[in-house]
Amino acid sequence: MRLILILLLTVHCCLGQKAQQVDVVIYGSNIGAQLAAHAAKIAGKKTLLIVPQSVDELPVSSQLIRHEIKGLAWDFYRKLGKEVGQFDVFEAAPGVKKQVIDAYQKQSEYLVWEGMQLQEIQQNEAQLLQLSVSDEKGIRLVKAKQFIDCSLKAELLTKAGYQVSYQVEDDGMGGTTKHLQKTSIKWSNAQAPIFMLNKVLESDAILASQTAVIRMLDAIQKGISVAQVKDEDVQRYYSFNPLMDGSRPDLLIDDSNKSMVEVIGPWKKVADKVNGYGEGYLSTFSNDDLGARVRFNSRTPLKGVYQAYYFLPTSMGNTTVQLEVYVGRTKFPVALKLTQDMKSGWVPLGTYTFSDPVTADVLVYTKNAKGLIVADAVLWVHQK
Repeated sequence: MRLILILLLTVHCCLGQKAQQVDVVIYGSNIGAQLAAHAAKIAGKKTLLIVPQSVDELPVSSQLIRHEIKGLAWDFYRKLGKEVGQFDVFEAAPGVKKQVIDAYQKQSEYLVWEGMQLQEIQQNEAQLLQLSVSDEKGIRLVKAKQFIDCSLKAELLTKAGYQVSYQVEDDGMGGTTKHLQKTSIKWSNAQAPIFMLNKVLESDAILASQTAVIRMLDAIQKGISVAQVKDEDVQRYYSFNPLMDGSRPDLLIDDSNKSMVEVIGPWKKVADKVNGYGEGYLSTFSNDDLGARVRFNSRTPLKGVYQAYYFLPTSMGNTTVQLEVYVGRTKFPVALKLTQDMKSGWVPLGTYTFSDPVTADVLVYTKNAKGLIVADAVLWVHQK
């Protein structure tokens, strides 16, 4: 009887209430959902983040591969790093993370309904039309063009009738474990970028959520379903608009990019995906060949103010690395003194102004250097 009364009250409230109208609803209570809401709103869509009562805890890996992190995930870890005085960090206290997430929400001003319980879903075959959710204050309705379910257990889509499938695997200890399958949703206005992954890293959740938003934007623009969006169109966003706000993307030059890197002398390729950027880095000793050098060339002319960084792949002891930074033909000598306690990561080379559109070069050479010299990657970050 009590259940019937609740249902009747829900129907009565919904019939007399006007639904909130938005472009996209993001459903979830993890960082992936929060950054998906930021991405959609900063890209110009009226966005509502519905935060369910349950919280999804996402594990963080301290051994993230930097070259696999992109878009808002990289921006997020760089913002965390800025809070603690570093270029980027992958682990931080919950309070620091909340501070950064709050800054995203303040920047984009997406709507948030917190502590909600999912009640009813209206749909027309494959189309989700309207949601009703509730908290201690009552029932709320929302209509949207697109829905993205970022909850790990696919609460929104299972409520809509989507059938979840499982995969049974050997747990390595004589038993079995059951995992939610990672399956793409083919509905025309709904996605689940993270669900069916019972263990998903925080960085993977952010990447998957942003990708879902990109698919949604492309689908709306072209009048197609999210399932019809091509992977190359998704990657185009990450290449040219990774932060979704139209800002200039970073220019990253890795030693493996032969069209942008000139190598002269006896440099050896060291395979190291953990400490190096990408597949590894180049190395030589300063006494091998005084003419040995590596030139990282932007090819594309830069305009404005940029901060340059050099990637230090691993601790090399007490070493001096000699570099020359070129803005067009203007040379700026830089000597990096490295110590044994320095960790792998990005080292600043200074801030440079490109008054006219000219190319940028960073030259790493062995003359007047000491010890083992490495050349891995150079990063140019436009200063807003």
